Amino acid sequence: MINVEPTLKESKKKNIFLRIFLYSFLLLALISVFLVGSYFYLITPASRDNNLIDINIPDGSSLQTIGKTLESRGLIRNARAFYFYNLINHKTSQLKSGTFKLSASQSVADIVGTLIKGSTEKKTITFLPGSTIMEVKETLLKNGFKEEEVEKSLKKDYSNEFKMLESKPKEASLEGFIFGETYNFSLDVSSEVVIKEALTHMQEFIDTKNLEEKYKAVGLDLYKGLILSSIVEREMANHKEDMPKVAQVFELRLKKGMKLGSDVTYQYGAKLLNVKPSIDLDSPYNTRKFEGLPPTPISSPSKDAMLAVANPSDTDYLFFVSGDDEKTYFSKTVKEHEELSKEYCKKKCETP
Repeated sequence: MINVEPTLKESKKKNIFLRIFLYSFLLLALISVFLVGSYFYLITPASRDNNLIDINIPDGSSLQTIGKTLESRGLIRNARAFYFYNLINHKTSQLKSGTFKLSASQSVADIVGTLIKGSTEKKTITFLPGSTIMEVKETLLKNGFKEEEVEKSLKKDYSNEFKMLESKPKEASLEGFIFGETYNFSLDVSSEVVIKEALTHMQEFIDTKNLEEKYKAVGLDLYKGLILSSIVEREMANHKEDMPKVAQVFELRLKKGMKLGSDVTYQYGAKLLNVKPSIDLDSPYNTRKFEGLPPTPISSPSKDAMLAVANPSDTDYLFFVSGDDEKTYFSKTVKEHEELSKEYCKKKCETP
């Protein structure tokens, strides 16, 4: 008698494995179809809106940054799909900087084509980190904008368009919110568009780096964080590596109720009053005379300064002095500070 039972069992096992294989294959095929379908959908036009929007792509922008900018303006459906389209089609290194007129009715392929062609005519405007609002105005005037137009664009209320401005007192200027960067625009650009572009980049940086929450963690709201960042910027513009320590000094002084004692604040106050700088200047910007922060930022803080205030060093210094050798010396006591000042700050610390 022949035993067929093992053969039947083996046959059943083979059938089960075959079914699992087929089901797995079908599942993978469905997932692949879904992913491919999603990709092709995401690179189609975002809408039927034909309105042209001026988009500024600064020099050195990464592919991810360009994609996020286009997505935030509603010009593409998805920044990742934009990224993969350029990667798959080897377009990454071909995209150019400049100002482009784009619409949501264009597909990703069309938009990429425009970015590859480049902007033929440009107006390049640079706002330097550490610039005051007065210097921003001068830059715009030098670039051919009329004073009346510039004044109007700088005084306009943009708080409905930019969340960060909700923290700013209504009577305060845009001091501290003009993002230091080089921008490229079409020749017919208005000063308002230029200002809005700089504000857009500042808002994006604040959001990307989660500055509002990080400032809260060190006891500051967004506006106060920017005020302190502007002071750190003016104090340490040439010594970025020392910014976290200087931020720590000022934050500890604020917590202890000490005066900040920053020379750059009364110097800014003197500019506003159009008088000679003095440590005795009667101005709310004189942090040698008055406790706490000045009422507004004193410049446009750089990325490094804003990040330094959000992430101060893990130290407990209360003083610092910039030496004649261009080095910054930190100390914890008045005695140490006076000794370091006497030794390393003979010329810079001379009272006029």
